Amino acid sequence: MRSFFVSLALLLFVSVCANAKQLEGRVFKNGIATEVYMKVPTGLFKGKPQFEPMQFRIKAKGKGDEKWIRLDPREVDRLEFEYNGETYSMVSLYGKKGAEMLVGRRKKMFVRELVGGELSLYTYHYSTKTFSDDSFETDYEKYILYKRGQELMVPGALNFRKEVSRYISDKPHLSERVMNRELRLKDIIEIVKEYNR
Repeated sequence: MRSFFVSLALLLFVSVCANAKQLEGRVFKNGIATEVYMKVPTGLFKGKPQFEPMQFRIKAKGKGDEKWIRLDPREVDRLEFEYNGETYSMVSLYGKKGAEMLVGRRKKMFVRELVGGELSLYTYHYSTKTFSDDSFETDYEKYILYKRGQELMVPGALNFRKEVSRYISDKPHLSERVMNRELRLKDIIEIVKEYNR
């Protein structure tokens, strides 16, 4: 009976690991793009990229190369790939002010870019175990705001109005709308897009 469960666990592990797709993409360093193939984990049942495993390193190889290499956020500024007709971008936080509040002493991580521009919106993905037997995981994401030359900011749900309105105070009309609760955390993509207009 025990060997059955071990075999089942091994089969599930292999099927999840084997579900990484080899996709064409681009990696950027100092503004120079390089065409690569990258392994993007898609998850067994979700049918979309899983960003959490890619946040600390990615496997990639040049178009003419045979060998896969691991790239971490110190080596690449950003990466892009397309999956099911949608383009995804991930940006390195290495060297950005305030990165240590997310990644501690490591200070290096890729985050998914939802909106780019003078004010950018990123997401950091993480999961936690639920139930006492650790058999289920729940996926979460945190929003991160980044204004060029400024410190990264993670807007909290409790102080969202004050924190975000202060961060975007150079756009008084938009800052006022956040303070007056016209725009809330659920509108963060709209806030960032309006800031960049």
